[in-house]
Amino acid sequence: MDAEDVLSKVLDIPITTWRFKSEDDEVKHIGPVAQDFMASFGYGSSDKHITSTDADGVALAAIQGLNLKLTQELEEKQTEIDRL
Repeated sequence: MDAEDVLSKVLDIPITTWRFKSEDDEVKHIGPVAQDFMASFGYGSSDKHITSTDADGVALAAIQGLNLKLTQELEEKQTEIDRL
């Protein structure tokens, strides 16, 4: 698992508001639809739902990817500053 790749996919996945057909019109959810999640990450057993385990795992991997990216950028900036 490449955390930076997961971060890139998180940034590309559409986040929408939606509702289950069985729920009242007033009930809304926010997040990716299960089909997009499965297509992007390939985790889970179905493209009909997203388990909290998979959503949490993707979120944590993306956080790690973001941390790695920011650390690299900070190191590059510090190198530039040190050269001045």
